[in-house]
Amino acid sequence: MRLWRGLHPLSNVPSYAFRQEVVALEQRHKRAAVRLFDLELARGQHERILGELMLIAGCYPADRRLCEQLMLAEYRCGHLADVAGAYERYREALQEEAGEPDSMLRSLHFAVARGDAEAVAAVEAALAERTRTPSRPVAVVPRQLPPAADLVGRGALAAEVSWLLRRESRPAAPVVVISGAAGIGKTALALRAAHSSSDRYPDGQLYLELRRSTAGAPGAHIDTGEVLAQFLRALGVPRVPEAVAERLATYRTWLASRRVLIVLDDASDGTQVGDLVPAGAGCAVLVTARQRLPEIAGAHHVAPLEPLNRAEATALFLRVVADAGLTLENEQAGVDRVVELCGGLPLALRIAGALRVQNHPRPTAELASRLARQGPAAFAYGELNVARAIGGGVRAPGRRRSPAVPGPGPAAAGRLRAVDRGRADRCRP
Repeated sequence: MRLWRGLHPLSNVPSYAFRQEVVALEQRHKRAAVRLFDLELARGQHERILGELMLIAGCYPADRRLCEQLMLAEYRCGHLADVAGAYERYREALQEEAGEPDSMLRSLHFAVARGDAEAVAAVEAALAERTRTPSRPVAVVPRQLPPAADLVGRGALAAEVSWLLRRESRPAAPVVVISGAAGIGKTALALRAAHSSSDRYPDGQLYLELRRSTAGAPGAHIDTGEVLAQFLRALGVPRVPEAVAERLATYRTWLASRRVLIVLDDASDGTQVGDLVPAGAGCAVLVTARQRLPEIAGAHHVAPLEPLNRAEATALFLRVVADAGLTLENEQAGVDRVVELCGGLPLALRIAGALRVQNHPRPTAELASRLARQGPAAFAYGELNVARAIGGGVRAPGRRRSPAVPGPGPAAAGRLRAVDRGRADRCRP
């Protein structure tokens, strides 16, 4: 195949003396190409062979097998309009020879035109059985969910989200939105529900944080093209298209007949999510965001998360400390003060617990004094950082916040406002 040049062999020889040899070479080349295309399609390399397949199928427009391979390759690449074009060329070529189109190719053409993924899969399986080739390449099953953190005080919401993700009877892919302020525990709730529902999605779980907060670029958004590229690579697509529209078509094609859970963490708005919702009802999308996302039609919004109450917050702080093998006996006053300063924010409570473990054996009251004195800057441990996570979500003095989504707890918000005014020392207990 690599040694072949041009459409016809010996094309630079001005004689018909080698006509029989030319015909024989062309037939051998065609058989080798068909076999190569079968192997590459079975390996999922449809992008790699598409150009050469179009060229050779164009030389033999009435060949059923080449038309079949071309239609499958174009469908798997997301070029749905080209599938119809390939079939029409095949049909027209057969009409000139007084032939009838193959019934399976006709069924494949109509299934693609209707957007019926199940019918396409059925025709693919029938074609594979006829040619004794694999109907689909071995699928890569992504398992991208991070470990689920301990969940305190969100049991009812976790059960609700899991039920929504596990529903069997549904006309389209469900979209479930968990909203709340930064640091309020949206990701922990989403991951708990996603893990408990993962068996419902045997073809994999995709996860991506859509807004990454770093010191250099706080709250930087990831554009849709990059999200699609990462997901396509995770799904095993051999070559990610350059154009965003082609990436989106490939993404939807690959998910059309699969059951995949997509978790989109910290979305900025509904437009960032809309293109990532698959069309097939077998998939589901779980989104966390700092506000409701009315742009997504048909999305189910669970109740916005509120700060933890005093008992729940204390339980979470003590659990973090206990996981490190420490107990805080006879330090109830210090524990109460730390919990109060965290304002019911799970992120702040986890950081405070980690700092208490790090500072052992210093008393909890000393940690409380430092948190009160330094304000938001003190709530930082490793990659966890309250001030960076909340960022622009903190209310400026005198500015009202939308009642749809809760902000930080009163104590935490008070500390942050004080720091914004440059008077953190007034928070000193």
